[in-house]
Amino acid sequence: RRPRWIKDPQEKISFWEISPGGKFVAIIARGRIFVSPANGSRWVEVTRKSGIRYSAVQFLDEKTIVYLSDESGEFEIWKANSDGSGVAQQLTRSSTVLIDRIFASPDGKYIAYRDKDFKLTLLKVSDGTSRIVEQNRNGGIGSYVTWSKNSEYLCYPSDEDNTNTVIKVYEISTGKSQKITTDRLNSY
Repeated sequence: RRPRWIKDPQEKISFWEISPGGKFVAIIARGRIFVSPANGSRWVEVTRKSGIRYSAVQFLDEKTIVYLSDESGEFEIWKANSDGSGVAQQLTRSSTVLIDRIFASPDGKYIAYRDKDFKLTLLKVSDGTSRIVEQNRNGGIGSYVTWSKNSEYLCYPSDEDNTNTVIKVYEISTGKSQKITTDRLNSY
């Protein structure tokens, strides 16, 4: 095959994420995951398998990334070293619905993920246990899921019965969720 020059490489980037310390950026482009240091030195291709799709990547810390991959046949969450060394570890298994977003906690101990069944799930990275934060029946969990800086709370938008969106906060230690905005107005 003849090499083809790509005129605008940034058009091929489908997802990117900056590491917590700002030292690296992870990039998904043309079906591969790369990690680039902020200082412009050598890029690392973290994933080297052809025919595998990747749709999201997050840093757990400066040395570890998690990503969505269909290597097992369904999109599942995997963990790998950001320098490309070692063997990737599959964190979720037997998903029956497409996982479409992942949100790593600032301390790297948890990953919240959203699926196409309007379910928000919390995964504990150390032992692989998970618990459902919310199963929404009214249209979904929004894209703007965020963590508190100390990783004790998870904040997310949730659709209510009246079709308005409220903001909820989930406390990790108690497993309880609470609305912090009214359902009389849309909140984002």
